[in-house]
Amino acid sequence: MPATIRSRFKIVYLVFILIFACAAISLIYISSLDYYNYNNALSTYNKLGQYTKLIHVLQKERGLSSIYIHNFSTSNRSSLEKGRMTTTDYINASSIEEFNIIQNSIEFIRTSMDNNLDNAEYIILEYSKLIYMLISKINSQALLANKKYSQAFLQLQNLIMAREHLGRLRAYISTPIDNMRQDRLSKTYALERYIFYTIAINEFFSSQSNKHAIHQFESTTTLEVLKKIEDLLKGNAATDFDNAEAFAALTKIIDYYFDIETSLLANIEEDLRADKSKMQFFFFTITAVSLAFIFLSAFIIFKYLSSLTTRLAKLHETMSLVLKTKNYQVTCYAEQQDEISAIARGLNTLLQFTHQLIVEKDAMASHDQLTEIYNRNKFIELFTLEMNKSIRYNTPFCIVMMDIDHFKKINDTHGHGVGDTVLKELANLVMQHIRASDILARWGGEEFVLLAPSSTLETTRDLAEKLRQLIAAHLFAGHLKITMSFGIAQYAPNDTLKSIIARADSALYISKHEGRNKVTCA
Repeated sequence: MPATIRSRFKIVYLVFILIFACAAISLIYISSLDYYNYNNALSTYNKLGQYTKLIHVLQKERGLSSIYIHNFSTSNRSSLEKGRMTTTDYINASSIEEFNIIQNSIEFIRTSMDNNLDNAEYIILEYSKLIYMLISKINSQALLANKKYSQAFLQLQNLIMAREHLGRLRAYISTPIDNMRQDRLSKTYALERYIFYTIAINEFFSSQSNKHAIHQFESTTTLEVLKKIEDLLKGNAATDFDNAEAFAALTKIIDYYFDIETSLLANIEEDLRADKSKMQFFFFTITAVSLAFIFLSAFIIFKYLSSLTTRLAKLHETMSLVLKTKNYQVTCYAEQQDEISAIARGLNTLLQFTHQLIVEKDAMASHDQLTEIYNRNKFIELFTLEMNKSIRYNTPFCIVMMDIDHFKKINDTHGHGVGDTVLKELANLVMQHIRASDILARWGGEEFVLLAPSSTLETTRDLAEKLRQLIAAHLFAGHLKITMSFGIAQYAPNDTLKSIIARADSALYISKHEGRNKVTCA
């Protein structure tokens, strides 16, 4: 059978779609690789944040350990224990891969220190070995390969090393001043740490970008102490050199550099997330545009005529659903500007109007028109639900019958208008002081009924007494003071609405008989 023009056009169209799809898939694949790389870099930086924090708390613990080794005071031991607890808490809360190794290493160092306080250099060295092991983990070929972030990563490494050199120097400073003067080898090593620190921190600050520029630590007092430390290491120690002051100054600088690390990581993470979002947007845009083009062109070529009948069928389906479920909140699709959408908008208006009528009808059927609380019929319906719930879950509930004392006198003396206002005020007052789960209804005339779910006779009596006092103290319209009598009955097995209401009414009668303005339990 010779090919028709329609079939030939279909073949040409399919070939065109195939070529377009191949190009789109290539772009999607490339963008997905970039997205994966950014996601991987972001994950790496998240790990870096955990490592830098762990290094920081270990450096603090090392410094506190050095202080305690050279001065076995109670306060130094207390500070050390707090530092150890901080380190342990952070390790337990982190998701570092080398969790067990780090934990075992720290326990080994602490045990060695507690058992042999004389070997100070060994203990400090073990802390430093663990810290250097963590620093060596802060390395990522993926980040270094990314030109945009390699500079920031190298800056971070410089800052971490500067902080570690300063930390080693801080541990040395905790040594008594006489020991420093005598121990030339340790002093030489400490001077070397100081020089390395100076080089590393200068490299960090000189390599900053303008976007996230960070200023050097400029506290005059701290810099003066740092100058004294430098003089001490060079053999020009001042007579007033204070180890504690020097230790505190170095701690302040280390903390400041850690804050810089945190800020730097936050800035890098922000940039990474922004780039990731851009790549994600590009990925989804290419995907969406490609799919939209394919489906839109297919729609124009193959589905244009059938779309009219499809939309009409959708309208029919929607209206059938409305008739079946009686759900008039359904909306017909009406986004276009044509005859079918005009019909759909008309149906939507009709559905909204019908729904509003039903809502108003239900409200009128279930609410008292004067007080706007539930009426008797709605209360009976809700009572049945609560009774079934009580039977199923074996939970208590109570009924409270409430009647205004001498209400007829109010109507006779002040008129029915004032009486109606009192009823409305009373309903509002009670609603404001009951639970959201409690059910208040007007039973008839000046009589109200309250259902208290999950409540015993005692708790319901407390509620009724509270309401009685509130009502008696309230000044109603026309400067009227009224009181109310209460009768309470708790649901019992085999109770019906009639029986429990009768018991509550009997209790109410007792309240009336004994002088009114009273709460009585059946």
